[in-house]
Amino acid sequence: MNIKSAQGTTELFNQSREARLESLNSLFKSLYDQQEIVQEVIIDGVNYRDQYNNYLIENLMDIRSVEIKSVQEAVLMQSIAEDLKEYLPKLIRGCDSIPELLYGEMKEEDWGYFGQLMEGTNWVGQSALALRTYGDKRLGAEPIHASVVQFIDGLEKHVEELGTAMEQQDYTSAADLIKYEMSESFKHLLAQLEAETTS
Repeated sequence: MNIKSAQGTTELFNQSREARLESLNSLFKSLYDQQEIVQEVIIDGVNYRDQYNNYLIENLMDIRSVEIKSVQEAVLMQSIAEDLKEYLPKLIRGCDSIPELLYGEMKEEDWGYFGQLMEGTNWVGQSALALRTYGDKRLGAEPIHASVVQFIDGLEKHVEELGTAMEQQDYTSAADLIKYEMSESFKHLLAQLEAETTS
């Protein structure tokens, strides 16, 4: 087995199963210790973004080549912050326009727009969680950390309230929540992200 990673190339062709497993575990731990985030693993030419661990263990003696693609955690977090800055204005526009549909009779197409808004909200929430986890590891040293923590707490509350309103088919309350409260949360997060870039 030939393994390529940010730490170079390792040959494990004449080693036992236990030795190969130990080498792989040691390599993944070393990448983690150096704040390298594994983004994908290419095993014999097939790309895996997740579930690669089980495949590696089950086929340890048959695999010929493994390439571990990783990125420095700080670089990944910067990329997530940039993606958020690009995406949040679109989501904010959606928060302004899509609730108008909820005030009237919803058509099937309208529910599709609402679904897209919820998917976008979910993506922003997951991205903010990644930033918070990174900030937590650095003991809140990131300037934006407090704002991200506050944003996530607010978003979780909004999503819960929105779920209740939708279950009760109280679409007016749901629309108001999206248009005024969720939109404000997104605007505040965007302002904080932009302020950090310019400071």
